[in-house]
Amino acid sequence: MPSLLLNLTGRHYADTGEVENSLLTTSAAPPLKSWEIGAGLRYAWRRSSLKLYVGPFWTRYAATGEAAAEFIHLYADRKWVLAQIAWSMQF
Repeated sequence: MPSLLLNLTGRHYADTGEVENSLLTTSAAPPLKSWEIGAGLRYAWRRSSLKLYVGPFWTRYAATGEAAAEFIHLYADRKWVLAQIAWSMQF
């Protein structure tokens, strides 16, 4: 019997960027916060299923100091869109 399932996802991640016992403080990442909110559908048949998922993902870094100027592009805020298509089959 086929079935349709709805999946809602929400995630939040926070990191202080603090490195314990670091000798190179300029290479430590600045504090980071990230969020993901998405929705997906999964259609299941008798022996297989198809999943579609899409959602935005944001990262926000704190400002870097002048000592870490060479990492300005690495620690830039980003806005992504995650998309997934997955098919599975039982043997």
